[in-house]
Amino acid sequence: MAMTRAWLAALALVTAVSSASAQTDDDLRALYSKRDIGQMAAIAATGDHRAEAWMGLIMRQSRRRLEAKEWFRRSAEQGNAMAITNLATMHLQDNEDEQAVMWSRRGAELGITTAQDTYARLLRQGRGVPKDEREAVKWYTEAARGGFAYAYEALADMKSKGEGTSRDLVEAYALAHIADYYLASEGGRIEKFKSGLARELSPQQIERATQRAREIRADPSRL
Repeated sequence: MAMTRAWLAALALVTAVSSASAQTDDDLRALYSKRDIGQMAAIAATGDHRAEAWMGLIMRQSRRRLEAKEWFRRSAEQGNAMAITNLATMHLQDNEDEQAVMWSRRGAELGITTAQDTYARLLRQGRGVPKDEREAVKWYTEAARGGFAYAYEALADMKSKGEGTSRDLVEAYALAHIADYYLASEGGRIEKFKSGLARELSPQQIERATQRAREIRADPSRL
């Protein structure tokens, strides 16, 4: 009888693991929406990095920060983009700068645009890492190429000041023009920045900058 119970328990565990591993991304998203923590935790316990990331998000939203960090860390170690981004952000919020640098750099190297932007910002500020404006420009550029709009704004600012790169107001205006299109809801902040640049540029230079923006984004109908 004891052997039978042990066998049934083992079978139940195998069945649970098989069921957990069969979950699709939509299944996991549905569990998150329903806040089915028990089922999500069971799946995460099998080492599923997607479920671990969702558990991290649930814990973060429940203000259980230590648990959130632990779930995010487990998932981040497997390269999960959501986990890496959230983990770096939480470390920043908690002034754990070296950890924020470590995770944002790892995410940047994996091609995660939000992590590239965060790592660039830390490099530019010299927060948790030696200040390196040239390296910041490199990672902002990677994030911008990946379509992260805020990176264009940062690059425009650095180009206008000559930080980590040569000062080029035409290029700065072009980058700001792209950022302004994608971040038009930011309360006119970028439009004001563009207006400031425009006072130092001729109409011909502004026209060239607008054309340059089209070349960068290859979408002339929208810029």
